[in-house]
Amino acid sequence: MKRYGLIILTLFYLIGCGHKDEAKGDVYLILQNAQSVSIYDPEKDSLYRDVIQTGKTPNYLLFSDDKGYIVNSGYGGTPSVQMFDTEKNEILWSSPLPSGCNPWACTIIGEEIFVTSYIFNKIYILNRLDGSLKDSVKVGNSPEGIAVKDNFVYVACANITYDTAGMPVYNDAQLYILEGKSVKDSIRVGKNSQYVEVNGEQVVVLSTGDYGVTQNGRLYLIQDNTLKDSIDMGGSPGYFVVKNNKAYVVGFADSLKIVDLGTKEIQKIALDSISGYMGCDVDEKGRIFVAQFDYTGENNNLIVLENNVVTKRISLGSGTGLSFVRIKE
Repeated sequence: MKRYGLIILTLFYLIGCGHKDEAKGDVYLILQNAQSVSIYDPEKDSLYRDVIQTGKTPNYLLFSDDKGYIVNSGYGGTPSVQMFDTEKNEILWSSPLPSGCNPWACTIIGEEIFVTSYIFNKIYILNRLDGSLKDSVKVGNSPEGIAVKDNFVYVACANITYDTAGMPVYNDAQLYILEGKSVKDSIRVGKNSQYVEVNGEQVVVLSTGDYGVTQNGRLYLIQDNTLKDSIDMGGSPGYFVVKNNKAYVVGFADSLKIVDLGTKEIQKIALDSISGYMGCDVDEKGRIFVAQFDYTGENNNLIVLENNVVTKRISLGSGTGLSFVRIKE
């Protein structure tokens, strides 16, 4: 009986290893509660579950060359950044960050990784080769999204404080502009700025607003380090990506919105929301992938749209916390 059980366990082990080796899709999914990354292959319509084990509270993923970088906020544990090889999907190093710093997002500049720290109002600079912490730069209050264009680094600082009752106060958000590791300038970008994307010669900032109290969510369009225009998105959007001069915007209580950054026209696509939408990305074929987040419930789904029509809903399981999606290009 023991021998039979051992054979079964061995078979399960081999199946698990084969499963990881076969995970060659390009849609990477962060499961915040499960503390893992799953991979979806849209060509084979195959989901590979829990391929990569992350640190505590993973919330951001970036690809550069043949490597992936995971930012772990560290709620209830140690914040960290991990680098993995995208061919074998194996972790190459994991670098802890200062306790309680709440890292938010990252970008790559040469051989360095710039990571925003929401709590400590800093950018941590890591060595890309081994993850060692090299330096830090002080920026504005509550830095979140970060992007690089030409010789400049752009950091969205939400500038959130808290009143005596512990409630958030949404002050004027600022986009900090760094040249190298020195702050050069800042631009006011509404309230509760979240993420920054580069669109050709433009830098685009998404600000959530103060949840309808005084201001809706907006996109801010910056060129030559000057604010040129803004677009009222309505609602309280929380995440976006920019592809081919279009912004794809989702929010926890909003449907998908596609914004033509040239004409400023907005197309709204209803997603029959049961719970919130935390992330999205677009592949080279124009397919849109949206992460539907449900902290404790059943509605953690990857929603796939082709020609702006929902074609698939793929379950990631109960309570897994699907919070982010990124296409490996």
